Amino acid sequence: MKRSTILFLALAALATSAGPVTAGPVQTWDKVIDKATSRFKVLAKFDGAAVLDKETGLVWELAPASNTFAWESSQKICLGTPIGGRRSWRLPTAWELMTLSDPSQDNPSLPAGHPFQNVSTVDLYWSSTADPENPANAMAERFGTGGGGIIASAKTGLSRRWCVRGTGGQYGGQG
Repeated sequence: MKRSTILFLALAALATSAGPVTAGPVQTWDKVIDKATSRFKVLAKFDGAAVLDKETGLVWELAPASNTFAWESSQKICLGTPIGGRRSWRLPTAWELMTLSDPSQDNPSLPAGHPFQNVSTVDLYWSSTADPENPANAMAERFGTGGGGIIASAKTGLSRRWCVRGTGGQYGGQG
């Protein structure tokens, strides 16, 4: 029997004995979970320092930093700081950051009943998204009255960081 035939038969046998192949988690950005108590889950496996957003599949820092940092520093800090015993966090994209904002809520403009702590209603929060009109700026969000929405801010300015884990973002499929 030819070597290629043997290899094919071995791979076919392996494929049928291994069971069905399943894909990784599917991102469903069209979910809407109205109750914050159903939407958010504080994760015990992250020492209670992280929150799963069941609507987006992202895992957020429970209590974002109260200090302010320049944009580049914020990216490095998220990547290297252990949160819930894990490293390799990142700044969220502008879109991801906006998924936390509820325009019907004030101070903070997060869904009513959310579990997050230490959220400023005055300071901006960095996103990893650069301003498409001016690369010296990055997009940032304020969680004040009705959600401040995304605005452009100079990368050299100081804003807070709110680290996230999950697929997407600048670093691709890390999670």
